[in-house]
Amino acid sequence: MPQIDQEALAAGVLVLDLKWHLDGGPVNLQIIFPDSYPDTKPEVFASELPPGRHINPIERNLCLLGRGTHNWQSNMTVAWLLREQLQKTRDAAADPGSEETEQREEHQGEPAEVWWNSIGMDGSYCLVDSEWSIDEKYDHGKLVIRYAISGQLNDPVVQAYVEQVLGPSGEELERWRGPVPSVFWPNAAHFWPNAAQLTIPWARLSEAPLPVGENAGFWELYKAHKSFEKFPLTKLRVQWKGKSIFASIRCILYPEEITWRSSADGWLFLMAIRPRRKDKPEPKIIRTFRAGLSDLTSRVPAVESLRDRRIAVIGLGAIGAPVAIELARNGCSELRIIDHDIVEPGNTVRWPLGTGAWGDSKTSVVESFIHANYPATHVKHDHQRIGECVPPGEEFEDRRTANVLGRVLNGVDLVIDATAEIGINLFLDGLCRERAIPLITAHATPTLEGGAVALLDHRRGGGCRMCLWHHWANGEANGNIPRPIGETAREESLLQPPGCSERTFRGASFDLSEISLQTVRLAIDTIANSGVYGEGSLVQILSFVNDEGKRIPPSWQSFPLPPHPGCACHRAE
Repeated sequence: MPQIDQEALAAGVLVLDLKWHLDGGPVNLQIIFPDSYPDTKPEVFASELPPGRHINPIERNLCLLGRGTHNWQSNMTVAWLLREQLQKTRDAAADPGSEETEQREEHQGEPAEVWWNSIGMDGSYCLVDSEWSIDEKYDHGKLVIRYAISGQLNDPVVQAYVEQVLGPSGEELERWRGPVPSVFWPNAAHFWPNAAQLTIPWARLSEAPLPVGENAGFWELYKAHKSFEKFPLTKLRVQWKGKSIFASIRCILYPEEITWRSSADGWLFLMAIRPRRKDKPEPKIIRTFRAGLSDLTSRVPAVESLRDRRIAVIGLGAIGAPVAIELARNGCSELRIIDHDIVEPGNTVRWPLGTGAWGDSKTSVVESFIHANYPATHVKHDHQRIGECVPPGEEFEDRRTANVLGRVLNGVDLVIDATAEIGINLFLDGLCRERAIPLITAHATPTLEGGAVALLDHRRGGGCRMCLWHHWANGEANGNIPRPIGETAREESLLQPPGCSERTFRGASFDLSEISLQTVRLAIDTIANSGVYGEGSLVQILSFVNDEGKRIPPSWQSFPLPPHPGCACHRAE
Protein backbone atom coordinates (compact mmCIF):
# COMPACT_ATOMS: atom_id res chain seq x y z
CA MET A 1 0.00 0.00 0.00
CA PRO A 2 1.55 3.36 -0.96
CA GLN A 3 2.51 5.63 1.91
CA ILE A 4 2.17 9.40 1.63
CA ASP A 5 5.13 11.41 2.86
CA GLN A 6 3.30 13.72 5.25
CA GLU A 7 6.24 16.08 5.74
CA ALA A 8 6.56 16.60 2.00
CA LEU A 9 2.80 17.00 1.69
CA ALA A 10 2.86 19.75 4.30
CA ALA A 11 5.39 21.52 2.07
CA GLY A 12 3.03 21.22 -0.90
CA VAL A 13 4.62 18.22 -2.64
CA LEU A 14 2.95 14.83 -3.09
CA VAL A 15 5.44 11.99 -2.52
CA LEU A 16 4.45 8.31 -2.44
CA ASP A 17 6.63 5.52 -1.04
CA LEU A 18 5.79 1.98 -2.14
CA LYS A 19 7.17 -1.50 -2.75
CA TRP A 20 6.86 -2.88 -6.30
CA HIS A 21 7.49 -6.45 -7.42
CA LEU A 22 9.76 -7.09 -10.40
CA ASP A 23 11.03 -10.40 -11.75
CA GLY A 24 14.10 -10.04 -9.59
CA GLY A 25 12.05 -9.46 -6.45
CA PRO A 26 10.48 -6.48 -4.64
CA VAL A 27 12.03 -3.06 -4.95
CA ASN A 28 11.34 0.13 -2.98
CA LEU A 29 10.19 3.04 -5.12
CA GLN A 30 9.45 6.67 -4.48
CA ILE A 31 7.04 8.62 -6.69
CA ILE A 32 7.23 12.42 -6.76
CA PHE A 33 4.47 14.39 -8.46
CA PRO A 34 5.39 17.76 -9.99
CA ASP A 35 3.06 20.70 -9.46
CA SER A 36 2.45 20.58 -13.22
CA TYR A 37 0.86 17.10 -12.90
CA PRO A 38 -1.14 15.69 -14.72
CA ASP A 39 0.12 17.71 -17.71
CA THR A 40 3.64 16.40 -17.09
CA LYS A 41 4.64 13.02 -15.75
CA PRO A 42 5.60 12.06 -12.19
CA GLU A 43 9.15 10.87 -11.53
CA VAL A 44 9.88 7.37 -10.27
CA PHE A 45 13.00 6.98 -8.08
CA ALA A 46 14.65 3.61 -7.29
CA SER A 47 17.70 4.05 -5.07
CA GLU A 48 18.10 0.27 -4.62
CA LEU A 49 18.49 -0.61 -8.29
CA PRO A 50 22.08 -0.88 -9.54
CA PRO A 51 23.26 1.83 -11.94
CA GLY A 52 22.75 1.09 -15.59
CA ARG A 53 20.78 1.95 -18.65
CA HIS A 54 17.63 4.04 -18.18
CA ILE A 55 18.63 5.10 -14.64
CA ASN A 56 19.92 8.53 -13.72
CA PRO A 57 23.03 7.56 -11.73
CA ILE A 58 22.91 10.74 -9.64
CA GLU A 59 19.24 11.34 -8.80
CA ARG A 60 18.30 7.65 -9.27
CA ASN A 61 15.10 8.41 -11.18
CA LEU A 62 14.08 5.95 -13.92
CA CYS A 63 13.61 6.65 -17.60
CA LEU A 64 10.27 4.92 -18.12
CA LEU A 65 9.18 7.09 -21.03
CA GLY A 66 10.95 9.12 -23.69
CA ARG A 67 12.19 12.51 -22.52
CA GLY A 68 9.73 14.54 -24.59
CA THR A 69 6.60 15.61 -22.69
CA HIS A 70 4.49 14.38 -25.62
CA ASN A 71 5.14 10.81 -24.41
CA TRP A 72 3.01 11.43 -21.32
CA GLN A 73 -0.73 11.99 -21.59
CA SER A 74 -2.89 13.43 -18.84
CA ASN A 75 -5.12 10.32 -18.77
CA MET A 76 -2.17 8.09 -17.88
CA THR A 77 -1.69 6.94 -14.28
CA VAL A 78 1.22 5.99 -12.06
CA ALA A 79 -0.17 2.44 -11.87
CA TRP A 80 -0.03 2.18 -15.66
CA LEU A 81 3.48 3.65 -15.71
CA LEU A 82 4.74 1.03 -13.25
CA ARG A 83 2.72 -1.91 -14.60
CA GLU A 84 3.40 -1.36 -18.30
CA GLN A 85 6.77 0.38 -18.42
CA LEU A 86 8.89 -0.55 -15.40
CA GLN A 87 9.48 -4.23 -16.16
CA LYS A 88 9.90 -3.49 -19.89
CA THR A 89 12.50 -0.87 -19.09
CA ARG A 90 14.45 -3.24 -16.86
CA ASP A 91 14.26 -5.99 -19.52
CA ALA A 92 15.57 -3.61 -22.16
CA ALA A 93 18.49 -2.65 -19.95
CA ALA A 94 19.30 -6.31 -19.31
CA ASP A 95 19.03 -7.37 -22.99
CA PRO A 96 19.92 -4.30 -25.05
CA GLY A 97 20.54 -6.23 -28.28
CA SER A 98 17.16 -7.92 -28.64
CA GLU A 99 14.69 -7.15 -31.41
CA GLU A 100 12.02 -6.43 -28.79
CA THR A 101 14.26 -3.85 -27.16
CA GLU A 102 14.92 -2.18 -30.49
CA GLN A 103 11.19 -1.79 -31.06
CA ARG A 104 10.43 -0.68 -27.52
CA GLU A 105 13.21 1.82 -26.81
CA GLU A 106 13.23 5.40 -27.95
CA HIS A 107 16.13 5.66 -30.38
CA GLN A 108 18.11 8.14 -28.34
CA GLY A 109 21.56 7.68 -26.89
CA GLU A 110 22.40 7.92 -23.20
CA PRO A 111 25.85 9.57 -23.06
CA ALA A 112 27.56 9.36 -19.67
CA GLU A 113 28.99 12.79 -20.45
CA VAL A 114 25.60 14.34 -19.66
CA TRP A 115 25.62 12.98 -16.10
CA TRP A 116 29.18 14.11 -15.42
CA ASN A 117 28.54 17.57 -16.83
CA SER A 118 25.52 17.95 -14.55
CA ILE A 119 27.84 17.88 -11.52
CA GLY A 120 30.64 19.88 -13.15
CA MET A 121 31.91 23.21 -11.88
CA ASP A 122 29.72 26.14 -12.93
CA GLY A 123 31.24 28.06 -15.83
CA SER A 124 34.06 25.56 -16.30
CA TYR A 125 34.74 23.47 -19.39
CA CYS A 126 37.37 21.72 -21.45
CA LEU A 127 36.85 21.64 -25.22
CA VAL A 128 37.33 18.50 -27.31
CA ASP A 129 36.57 17.61 -30.93
CA SER A 130 34.10 14.85 -31.78
CA GLU A 131 36.00 14.11 -34.99
CA TRP A 132 38.96 12.84 -32.98
CA SER A 133 39.26 9.07 -32.95
CA ILE A 134 42.04 7.69 -30.78
CA ASP A 135 43.23 4.26 -31.92
CA GLU A 136 42.31 1.64 -29.32
CA LYS A 137 45.88 0.34 -29.31
CA TYR A 138 46.70 3.38 -27.16
CA ASP A 139 45.51 2.93 -23.59
CA HIS A 140 47.14 6.03 -22.14
CA GLY A 141 49.10 9.14 -23.06
CA LYS A 142 49.21 12.86 -22.45
CA LEU A 143 47.14 15.89 -23.37
CA VAL A 144 48.55 19.36 -23.92
CA ILE A 145 45.85 21.77 -22.80
CA ARG A 146 45.56 25.54 -22.78
CA TYR A 147 43.76 26.82 -19.72
CA ALA A 148 42.54 30.00 -18.07
CA ILE A 149 41.45 30.14 -14.43
CA SER A 150 39.38 32.99 -13.02
CA GLY A 151 36.99 33.49 -10.12
CA GLN A 152 37.68 32.91 -6.44
CA LEU A 153 40.46 30.67 -5.17
CA ASN A 154 37.97 28.42 -3.35
CA ASP A 155 35.50 28.45 -6.26
CA PRO A 156 37.53 28.74 -9.47
CA VAL A 157 36.24 28.81 -13.03
CA VAL A 158 38.49 26.67 -15.24
CA GLN A 159 38.22 27.06 -19.00
CA ALA A 160 40.44 24.98 -21.25
CA TYR A 161 40.80 23.26 -24.60
CA VAL A 162 42.86 20.25 -25.67
CA GLU A 163 45.57 21.57 -27.95
CA GLN A 164 47.19 18.17 -28.62
CA VAL A 165 46.45 14.52 -27.90
CA LEU A 166 49.69 12.57 -27.47
CA GLY A 167 50.42 8.87 -27.24
CA PRO A 168 52.50 7.26 -24.46
CA SER A 169 55.75 8.05 -26.30
CA GLY A 170 54.81 11.63 -27.05
CA GLU A 171 53.63 10.98 -30.63
CA GLU A 172 50.87 13.35 -31.77
CA LEU A 173 47.54 11.59 -32.31
CA GLU A 174 45.22 14.57 -32.74
CA ARG A 175 45.42 18.36 -32.74
CA TRP A 176 42.91 21.16 -32.07
CA ARG A 177 41.55 22.71 -35.26
CA GLY A 178 38.38 24.32 -33.97
CA PRO A 179 37.80 27.95 -32.96
CA VAL A 180 39.46 29.32 -29.83
CA PRO A 181 37.14 31.27 -27.46
CA SER A 182 38.04 34.87 -26.69
CA VAL A 183 38.89 34.07 -23.05
CA PHE A 184 42.20 32.74 -24.38
CA TRP A 185 43.07 35.89 -26.31
CA PRO A 186 45.21 38.72 -24.92
CA ASN A 187 42.63 41.27 -26.15
CA ALA A 188 39.77 41.62 -28.61
CA ALA A 189 42.03 42.84 -31.41
CA HIS A 190 44.11 39.66 -31.55
CA PHE A 191 43.10 36.05 -31.29
CA TRP A 192 46.31 34.20 -30.58
CA PRO A 193 45.86 31.93 -27.53
CA ASN A 194 47.00 33.64 -24.36
CA ALA A 195 46.24 30.80 -21.96
CA ALA A 196 48.78 28.99 -19.88
CA GLN A 197 49.89 25.61 -21.15
CA LEU A 198 49.71 22.41 -19.10
CA THR A 199 50.44 18.75 -19.84
CA ILE A 200 48.07 16.27 -18.19
CA PRO A 201 47.72 12.46 -18.40
CA TRP A 202 44.91 10.51 -20.04
CA ALA A 203 44.04 6.83 -19.70
CA ARG A 204 41.44 4.62 -21.34
CA LEU A 205 38.72 2.64 -19.56
CA SER A 206 36.89 -0.26 -21.22
CA GLU A 207 33.47 0.83 -19.91
CA ALA A 208 31.78 4.17 -19.42
CA PRO A 209 32.20 5.42 -15.83
CA LEU A 210 29.08 6.76 -14.11
CA PRO A 211 29.03 9.27 -11.24
CA VAL A 212 27.91 7.01 -8.36
CA GLY A 213 28.85 6.55 -4.73
CA GLU A 214 30.72 8.93 -2.45
CA ASN A 215 32.19 11.87 -4.36
CA ALA A 216 30.69 10.25 -7.50
CA GLY A 217 33.53 7.71 -7.49
CA PHE A 218 35.97 10.53 -8.20
CA TRP A 219 39.01 9.29 -6.29
CA GLU A 220 38.85 5.77 -7.77
CA LEU A 221 38.93 7.29 -11.27
CA TYR A 222 41.58 9.82 -10.23
CA LYS A 223 43.89 6.87 -9.46
CA ALA A 224 42.67 4.66 -12.33
CA HIS A 225 46.00 4.31 -14.17
CA LYS A 226 49.58 3.99 -13.00
CA SER A 227 50.70 6.81 -15.30
CA PHE A 228 48.60 9.19 -13.19
CA GLU A 229 51.07 8.82 -10.33
CA LYS A 230 53.61 10.97 -12.22
CA PHE A 231 51.31 14.00 -12.12
CA PRO A 232 51.00 15.34 -8.58
CA LEU A 233 49.36 18.61 -7.61
CA THR A 234 51.06 21.50 -9.36
CA LYS A 235 50.87 25.27 -9.18
CA LEU A 236 48.41 26.79 -11.66
CA ARG A 237 48.08 30.50 -12.25
CA VAL A 238 44.81 32.39 -11.88
CA GLN A 239 44.26 34.99 -14.59
CA TRP A 240 43.93 38.65 -13.62
CA LYS A 241 44.39 37.87 -9.93
CA GLY A 242 48.14 37.52 -9.66
CA LYS A 243 47.57 34.41 -7.54
CA SER A 244 47.80 30.65 -7.95
CA ILE A 245 46.06 27.45 -6.87
CA PHE A 246 47.43 23.95 -6.49
CA ALA A 247 45.70 21.34 -8.63
CA SER A 248 46.08 18.28 -10.81
CA ILE A 249 43.93 17.57 -13.87
CA ARG A 250 43.51 14.10 -15.34
CA CYS A 251 41.46 12.77 -18.24
CA ILE A 252 39.58 9.50 -18.65
CA LEU A 253 38.84 8.28 -22.18
CA TYR A 254 35.99 5.77 -22.44
CA PRO A 255 33.45 4.31 -24.92
CA GLU A 256 30.38 6.55 -24.88
CA GLU A 257 26.98 6.04 -26.49
CA ILE A 258 26.92 9.17 -28.64
CA THR A 259 23.72 8.20 -30.46
CA TRP A 260 21.40 5.22 -29.95
CA ARG A 261 23.51 2.06 -29.87
CA SER A 262 26.47 3.86 -31.45
CA SER A 263 29.63 4.62 -29.49
CA ALA A 264 32.60 6.94 -29.86
CA ASP A 265 35.25 8.35 -27.55
CA GLY A 266 33.95 10.00 -24.39
CA TRP A 267 36.07 12.40 -22.33
CA LEU A 268 36.01 13.00 -18.58
CA PHE A 269 38.18 15.65 -16.92
CA LEU A 270 38.92 15.24 -13.20
CA MET A 271 40.49 18.01 -11.15
CA ALA A 272 41.83 17.69 -7.62
CA ILE A 273 42.29 21.18 -6.23
CA ARG A 274 43.81 22.83 -3.18
CA PRO A 275 43.01 26.56 -3.02
CA ARG A 276 45.99 26.86 -0.65
CA ARG A 277 48.93 24.54 -0.14
CA LYS A 278 47.78 23.47 3.35
CA ASP A 279 44.21 22.66 2.26
CA LYS A 280 42.94 19.13 1.67
CA PRO A 281 42.47 18.35 -2.05
CA GLU A 282 38.87 18.70 -3.23
CA PRO A 283 37.38 16.66 -6.10
CA LYS A 284 36.04 18.69 -9.04
CA ILE A 285 34.66 17.85 -12.47
CA ILE A 286 35.47 20.04 -15.47
CA ARG A 287 32.61 19.84 -17.94
CA THR A 288 33.36 18.38 -21.36
CA PHE A 289 32.18 20.54 -24.26
CA ARG A 290 32.41 19.43 -27.88
CA ALA A 291 33.49 22.35 -30.05
CA GLY A 292 35.21 21.01 -33.15
CA LEU A 293 34.18 22.38 -36.53
CA SER A 294 31.77 19.51 -37.14
CA ASP A 295 30.28 19.94 -33.66
CA LEU A 296 29.41 23.55 -34.41
CA THR A 297 27.42 22.60 -37.51
CA SER A 298 26.04 19.18 -36.47
CA ARG A 299 22.70 20.66 -35.39
CA VAL A 300 22.20 22.30 -38.79
CA PRO A 301 23.72 20.07 -41.50
CA ALA A 302 22.48 22.42 -44.23
CA VAL A 303 25.11 25.04 -43.33
CA GLU A 304 28.03 22.63 -43.84
CA SER A 305 28.45 24.19 -47.29
CA LEU A 306 29.56 27.48 -45.67
CA ARG A 307 32.61 26.01 -43.99
CA ASP A 308 35.15 26.77 -46.74
CA ARG A 309 33.41 29.70 -48.42
CA ARG A 310 34.15 33.42 -48.73
CA ILE A 311 31.25 35.86 -48.82
CA ALA A 312 31.28 39.63 -49.24
CA VAL A 313 28.57 41.70 -47.51
CA ILE A 314 28.28 45.27 -48.78
CA GLY A 315 26.31 47.54 -46.45
CA LEU A 316 26.01 46.84 -42.71
CA GLY A 317 22.76 48.57 -41.89
CA ALA A 318 19.69 47.04 -40.28
CA ILE A 319 19.58 44.30 -42.96
CA GLY A 320 23.28 43.74 -43.76
CA ALA A 321 24.71 43.57 -40.23
CA PRO A 322 22.37 40.74 -39.10
CA VAL A 323 23.17 38.93 -42.37
CA ALA A 324 26.93 39.08 -41.62
CA ILE A 325 26.43 37.87 -38.05
CA GLU A 326 24.16 35.00 -39.12
CA LEU A 327 26.66 33.85 -41.74
CA ALA A 328 29.40 33.81 -39.09
CA ARG A 329 27.14 32.02 -36.62
CA ASN A 330 26.56 29.30 -39.19
CA GLY A 331 30.22 28.72 -39.98
CA CYS A 332 31.17 30.88 -42.98
CA SER A 333 34.94 30.64 -43.37
CA GLU A 334 35.61 34.25 -44.39
CA LEU A 335 33.53 37.42 -44.49
CA ARG A 336 34.53 40.61 -46.28
CA ILE A 337 32.44 43.56 -45.12
CA ILE A 338 32.17 47.16 -46.29
CA ASP A 339 30.32 50.16 -44.87
CA HIS A 340 31.10 53.84 -44.30
CA ASP A 341 28.77 54.54 -41.37
CA ILE A 342 29.27 54.70 -37.61
CA VAL A 343 26.88 53.43 -34.96
CA GLU A 344 24.83 56.22 -33.41
CA PRO A 345 22.30 55.92 -30.57
CA GLY A 346 19.36 56.23 -32.95
CA ASN A 347 20.69 53.37 -35.14
CA THR A 348 20.54 50.82 -32.38
CA VAL A 349 16.74 50.60 -32.28
CA ARG A 350 17.03 48.41 -35.37
CA TRP A 351 20.69 47.43 -35.41
CA PRO A 352 21.82 44.09 -33.91
CA LEU A 353 24.20 45.52 -31.27
CA GLY A 354 23.44 48.12 -28.61
CA THR A 355 25.00 50.89 -26.53
CA GLY A 356 28.46 49.33 -26.38
CA ALA A 357 28.82 49.98 -30.12
CA TRP A 358 28.05 53.71 -30.07
CA GLY A 359 30.66 55.86 -31.76
CA ASP A 360 32.51 53.03 -33.53
CA SER A 361 32.39 52.22 -37.22
CA LYS A 362 29.88 49.54 -38.12
CA THR A 363 32.56 47.47 -39.82
CA SER A 364 34.88 47.40 -36.79
CA VAL A 365 32.03 46.65 -34.39
CA VAL A 366 30.77 43.73 -36.47
CA GLU A 367 34.31 42.43 -36.95
CA SER A 368 35.03 42.56 -33.19
CA PHE A 369 31.72 40.90 -32.33
CA ILE A 370 32.31 38.04 -34.77
CA HIS A 371 35.90 37.54 -33.61
CA ALA A 372 34.76 37.34 -30.00
CA ASN A 373 31.78 35.05 -30.56
CA TYR A 374 32.42 33.12 -33.79
CA PRO A 375 36.22 33.01 -34.11
CA ALA A 376 36.14 30.30 -36.80
CA THR A 377 35.07 33.05 -39.21
CA HIS A 378 37.84 35.33 -40.46
CA VAL A 379 36.65 38.89 -41.11
CA LYS A 380 38.21 41.50 -43.39
CA HIS A 381 36.65 44.95 -43.27
CA ASP A 382 36.82 48.19 -45.22
CA HIS A 383 35.45 51.39 -43.74
CA GLN A 384 34.59 52.92 -47.09
CA ARG A 385 31.77 54.66 -48.92
CA ILE A 386 31.04 52.97 -52.23
CA GLY A 387 31.00 55.60 -54.98
CA GLU A 388 33.04 58.11 -52.98
CA CYS A 389 34.83 60.76 -55.04
CA VAL A 390 38.53 60.24 -54.33
CA PRO A 391 41.13 62.95 -55.15
CA PRO A 392 43.76 62.10 -57.77
CA GLY A 393 47.12 60.83 -56.57
CA GLU A 394 48.81 57.54 -55.80
CA GLU A 395 48.20 57.91 -52.06
CA PHE A 396 44.45 57.66 -52.70
CA GLU A 397 44.48 54.67 -55.04
CA ASP A 398 43.47 52.20 -52.33
CA ARG A 399 40.32 54.21 -51.63
CA ARG A 400 38.97 54.20 -55.16
CA THR A 401 35.75 52.20 -55.34
CA ALA A 402 36.92 50.01 -58.24
CA ASN A 403 40.11 49.11 -56.37
CA VAL A 404 38.32 48.49 -53.06
CA LEU A 405 35.69 46.29 -54.64
CA GLY A 406 38.23 44.55 -56.86
CA ARG A 407 40.11 43.58 -53.71
CA VAL A 408 36.94 42.53 -51.90
CA LEU A 409 35.50 40.50 -54.77
CA ASN A 410 38.72 38.65 -55.55
CA GLY A 411 38.11 34.95 -54.84
CA VAL A 412 34.69 35.30 -53.17
CA ASP A 413 31.93 32.75 -53.74
CA LEU A 414 29.00 35.13 -53.23
CA VAL A 415 28.31 38.85 -52.87
CA ILE A 416 25.43 40.23 -50.80
CA ASP A 417 24.41 43.83 -51.44
CA ALA A 418 22.36 45.23 -48.55
CA THR A 419 22.95 48.91 -49.34
CA ALA A 420 19.40 49.47 -50.69
CA GLU A 421 20.99 51.91 -53.18
CA ILE A 422 20.05 51.36 -56.82
CA GLY A 423 23.28 52.93 -58.10
CA ILE A 424 25.39 50.60 -55.99
CA ASN A 425 23.15 47.67 -56.95
CA LEU A 426 23.86 48.33 -60.64
CA PHE A 427 27.59 48.97 -60.15
CA LEU A 428 28.08 45.76 -58.13
CA ASP A 429 25.94 43.82 -60.57
CA GLY A 430 28.25 44.79 -63.42
CA LEU A 431 31.37 43.78 -61.49
CA CYS A 432 29.86 40.46 -60.44
CA ARG A 433 28.67 39.72 -63.96
CA GLU A 434 32.21 40.24 -65.29
CA ARG A 435 33.53 37.76 -62.71
CA ALA A 436 30.60 35.28 -62.88
CA ILE A 437 29.95 35.74 -59.15
CA PRO A 438 26.36 35.30 -57.92
CA LEU A 439 24.96 38.47 -56.33
CA ILE A 440 22.11 38.77 -53.82
CA THR A 441 20.45 42.15 -53.30
CA ALA A 442 18.10 42.81 -50.39
CA HIS A 443 16.04 45.84 -49.44
CA ALA A 444 12.85 46.98 -47.74
CA THR A 445 10.43 49.39 -49.36
CA PRO A 446 10.31 52.98 -48.01
CA THR A 447 6.99 52.34 -46.25
CA LEU A 448 8.22 48.99 -44.90
CA GLU A 449 5.06 47.36 -46.16
CA GLY A 450 7.19 44.96 -48.15
CA GLY A 451 10.64 44.16 -49.47
CA ALA A 452 12.58 42.10 -51.96
CA VAL A 453 15.50 39.69 -52.02
CA ALA A 454 16.91 38.91 -55.46
CA LEU A 455 19.47 36.35 -56.56
CA LEU A 456 21.28 37.47 -59.71
CA ASP A 457 22.92 34.19 -60.68
CA HIS A 458 25.70 35.25 -63.04
CA ARG A 459 27.06 31.69 -63.07
CA ARG A 460 24.16 30.61 -65.27
CA GLY A 461 23.46 33.75 -67.29
CA GLY A 462 20.26 34.65 -65.44
CA GLY A 463 18.59 38.02 -65.24
CA CYS A 464 20.52 41.00 -63.82
CA ARG A 465 19.52 43.93 -61.62
CA MET A 466 18.49 46.04 -64.61
CA CYS A 467 16.46 43.10 -65.93
CA LEU A 468 14.56 43.16 -62.63
CA TRP A 469 13.87 46.88 -63.05
CA HIS A 470 12.53 46.23 -66.57
CA HIS A 471 10.32 43.40 -65.33
CA TRP A 472 8.93 45.65 -62.60
CA ALA A 473 8.42 48.56 -64.96
CA ASN A 474 6.89 46.65 -67.87
CA GLY A 475 5.74 43.27 -66.69
CA GLU A 476 3.61 43.92 -63.63
CA ALA A 477 0.53 44.71 -65.72
CA ASN A 478 0.85 41.28 -67.33
CA GLY A 479 0.98 39.57 -63.96
CA ASN A 480 4.64 38.63 -64.16
CA ILE A 481 6.87 39.92 -61.33
CA PRO A 482 4.98 42.29 -59.01
CA ARG A 483 6.70 45.17 -57.28
CA PRO A 484 6.94 44.93 -53.50
CA ILE A 485 4.22 46.95 -51.78
CA GLY A 486 5.46 50.48 -51.16
CA GLU A 487 8.29 50.27 -53.73
CA THR A 488 7.07 53.38 -55.56
CA ALA A 489 6.26 55.40 -52.43
CA ARG A 490 7.26 59.04 -52.55
CA GLU A 491 10.07 60.33 -50.39
CA GLU A 492 7.50 62.05 -48.19
CA SER A 493 7.12 58.66 -46.51
CA LEU A 494 10.66 59.01 -45.14
CA LEU A 495 11.68 60.88 -42.01
CA GLN A 496 14.81 62.74 -40.95
CA PRO A 497 15.77 62.11 -37.32
CA PRO A 498 17.43 64.97 -35.39
CA GLY A 499 21.18 65.10 -36.02
CA CYS A 500 20.97 62.88 -39.13
CA SER A 501 22.02 64.21 -42.55
CA GLU A 502 19.69 61.93 -44.51
CA ARG A 503 16.08 60.87 -44.46
CA THR A 504 15.38 57.25 -43.64
CA PHE A 505 12.47 54.84 -43.70
CA ARG A 506 10.22 54.12 -40.75
CA GLY A 507 10.52 50.59 -39.48
CA ALA A 508 11.67 48.21 -36.77
CA SER A 509 14.19 45.40 -36.60
CA PHE A 510 11.51 42.76 -36.09
CA ASP A 511 10.31 43.48 -39.64
CA LEU A 512 13.70 44.09 -41.24
CA SER A 513 14.99 40.87 -39.70
CA GLU A 514 12.55 38.99 -41.92
CA ILE A 515 14.47 40.25 -44.95
CA SER A 516 17.86 39.52 -43.34
CA LEU A 517 16.91 35.94 -42.53
CA GLN A 518 15.53 35.26 -45.99
CA THR A 519 18.75 36.66 -47.44
CA VAL A 520 20.74 34.16 -45.39
CA ARG A 521 18.48 31.29 -46.44
CA LEU A 522 18.92 32.21 -50.09
CA ALA A 523 22.68 32.62 -49.61
CA ILE A 524 23.06 29.12 -48.15
CA ASP A 525 20.92 27.62 -50.92
CA THR A 526 23.03 29.45 -53.52
CA ILE A 527 26.34 28.33 -52.00
CA ALA A 528 25.12 24.73 -51.70
CA ASN A 529 23.60 24.73 -55.21
CA SER A 530 20.64 22.91 -53.68
CA GLY A 531 18.06 24.47 -55.98
CA VAL A 532 15.48 24.74 -53.20
CA TYR A 533 14.10 27.91 -54.78
CA GLY A 534 14.82 26.91 -58.39
CA GLU A 535 17.72 27.34 -60.80
CA GLY A 536 19.08 30.62 -62.14
CA SER A 537 18.19 34.18 -61.15
CA LEU A 538 15.06 34.79 -59.09
CA VAL A 539 13.39 37.42 -56.97
CA GLN A 540 11.48 36.90 -53.74
CA ILE A 541 8.83 39.44 -52.79
CA LEU A 542 7.82 40.11 -49.19
CA SER A 543 4.46 41.54 -48.11
CA PHE A 544 3.51 42.77 -44.64
CA VAL A 545 0.09 44.03 -45.75
CA ASN A 546 -2.66 42.67 -48.00
CA ASP A 547 -4.35 44.34 -50.94
CA GLU A 548 -6.55 46.32 -48.55
CA GLY A 549 -3.51 47.61 -46.69
CA LYS A 550 -4.18 45.57 -43.55
CA ARG A 551 -1.31 44.05 -41.60
CA ILE A 552 -0.73 40.33 -42.26
CA PRO A 553 1.93 37.81 -41.19
CA PRO A 554 5.05 38.05 -43.42
CA SER A 555 4.24 36.52 -46.79
CA TRP A 556 6.87 35.56 -49.39
CA GLN A 557 6.43 34.83 -53.09
CA SER A 558 9.21 33.60 -55.38
CA PHE A 559 9.47 34.36 -59.12
CA PRO A 560 12.00 33.31 -61.78
CA LEU A 561 14.02 36.27 -63.08
CA PRO A 562 14.86 35.59 -66.74
CA PRO A 563 16.86 38.06 -68.86
CA HIS A 564 14.63 40.87 -70.11
CA PRO A 565 14.74 41.67 -73.85
CA GLY A 566 14.79 45.38 -73.04
CA CYS A 567 17.97 45.14 -70.95
CA ALA A 568 21.00 46.62 -72.72
CA CYS A 569 23.47 44.29 -71.00
CA HIS A 570 21.84 41.23 -72.51
CA ARG A 571 21.43 42.80 -75.93
CA ALA A 572 25.17 43.46 -75.84
CA GLU A 573 25.84 39.78 -75.20
